Parts: sequence; C-alpha cells; structure tokens
Amino acid sequence: MYRNGVIAGKFLPPHVGHIRLIEEAAKACKHVFVVVSENPRNSACLCEECGLPEMKASLRIQWLKEHFKDNANIVFIYFDESVIGEGEDLVEGWCKAFKASFDRPIDALFVGEEVYAEANKKYFPQSKKKVIRRGIDTEDVCATEIREGCANKIHLVIPEGRCYFDEVAKKLKNGE
Repeated sequence: MYRNGVIAGKFLPPHVGHIRLIEEAAKACKHVFVVVSENPRNSACLCEECGLPEMKASLRIQWLKEHFKDNANIVFIYFDESVIGEGEDLVEGWCKAFKASFDRPIDALFVGEEVYAEANKKYFPQSKKKVIRRGIDTEDVCATEIREGCANKIHLVIPEGRCYFDEVAKKLKNGE
C-alpha cells in the first residue's frame, strides 16, 4: 500500500471514469489527494465553447466531496493553473508549480491516460505511475466528449452533478 497517492485533473465535469480512478487509488493508498486544477479563464472558455454554463472548480470539488463523503482517506485540493507562466510548457509548468505547493512525498501518481504517465516519469521520477482505465466495461470516458455531447452523455456525469446539466440538455435537445 502507498502512503500518499495523487490524482490530478480538471474534472470538467467529474464523470464515472473519474470515480473509478479515485476508487482504485483509494484502495491502494493510505491518503489520496485529488487535485482539481483550474485556470478560471480557460475553464470558462471550455464550457462556453460547448454552450455550457461555467462550472467553477469549487462546484466540481463540492460534487466530488459529496460523492466521497464516506471515504476519509480522500482529500480534495484546488490548484490554480494560472500560476503557470505565459508561454511556459503547460505540463512542465504545472508539475513545477504543483511540486512547489505540495508539502509531502508523492508515492504514486494515478492517471487515466498513458500520455500523462509518460509526462509524470520526467517530473516525478521518485513516484510510481499507475494507469487506470477510466472506462466502465469497454471504452474510456472523457470529459471533453461529455462537454461536447452533453445532451447524450449526461448519464456519465457523476450523480451529484447531473442536475446541473439537466436544463442545458433540455435546451440543446430543443435547439435553443
């Protein structure tokens, strides 16, 4: 069992694949730190591009906390990505800024995509990397696909967040 595990992402929106990833990490770690990252301006744009109302990180964290309220070894952390310098490589800048703000050793990093595991090898060489498929039964679940196909993908959003999308989905189905 690992002492400190970390999962990082936008969780825009949190979905059933994220739940699977967090649950698997919680089984393998004494403490799991779920880092909800956000550059507020970029997150608002991502939502707007898909015709969705803005989902602030505080709301996403609220949904996740509610979902995992009975699991004391999971801690949710807000991370402001706007501290990354303009023109700086996003992955490198994120890793440097996060390492500077996190005050304990990271034994394991849990990711849902292999591409993140590769990047983490460079910036967190002392940590084990664990890729956990976010798919339930077959294909992986992706937040971008949920945002872009909101009307047909609400069932993949965690239950605590679905009501937020109900009105949006109704408007999209009615062509508004």
